[in-house]
Amino acid sequence: MYVRRTDLSRYNSINNYDIHGILRVKANVEIPDVFPSFFKVNEKLEPDIMVQMGDFIPGRGGLYEEHNFLFLRSKLWMKDLFGNAKVLFKTMRGVVTSRIIFLLRGILQLKLLQKGYCLIHGAFLSMGETGFLLVAPPETGKTFTTLLLLKHGFGFLSDDMTITDGEEGYCYPTPLTIHPYHIKS
Repeated sequence: MYVRRTDLSRYNSINNYDIHGILRVKANVEIPDVFPSFFKVNEKLEPDIMVQMGDFIPGRGGLYEEHNFLFLRSKLWMKDLFGNAKVLFKTMRGVVTSRIIFLLRGILQLKLLQKGYCLIHGAFLSMGETGFLLVAPPETGKTFTTLLLLKHGFGFLSDDMTITDGEEGYCYPTPLTIHPYHIKS
């Protein structure tokens, strides 16, 4: 056993996520910015990524860092990024920080790449059995173009993030950003 858990009782609800049968995640905390509830399942899974928030004593190996500020302490331990990845963290005041979200997104992308998939910033639409991936930098009109194409019979699959293996695409739902000029069109 790599870790002796000392204070995970506050985070005892287990969330299982199955991302299109490609990647499985088990977490004791909800992080919708990284793992949308769309992928939540009730079955127990053998996870590709295990995420736990709470106090812990780090085991051997992996990457460990600790920060102290007055009486507050944050810790992070990652292990087995090329196997079944484990990420344990304790943050000041028990909040999931933007740094943890950034790290988990990176691990998510790494695990997808290991399985031959890529998470791409792009809109994904369909017409019949054919999928169309619109890739462009942020704020260049992907959402506007997507909304126009929907008016012409295209099917909506994803606006911002898409998983692909180069042959097929899968939605990765994130909140849709609508600006006033989108509504006018």
